[in-house]
Amino acid sequence: LDILVTHGPPISILDRNITGRLCGCEELLRKVIEVQPKVHVFGHIHEAYGMIEKSGIQFYNASILNESDRVTNQPFVIDID
Repeated sequence: LDILVTHGPPISILDRNITGRLCGCEELLRKVIEVQPKVHVFGHIHEAYGMIEKSGIQFYNASILNESDRVTNQPFVIDID
């Protein structure tokens, strides 16, 4: 699997909301680690926009809107070999 796209994030990966609460899914994290995609793209938690690499997987919270639903973030361009 090269690219996995989900609506929300896995737990503890670019999932912290404006109040500091982790909002990701534990079951999703287990499945992502199991299937080992090269890239996992998600959104939903707008204020956690960004990219991080863990366990050889590139995780992207690609929310271009901020928590006030204003376009503030740039879209990502992802190249995979």
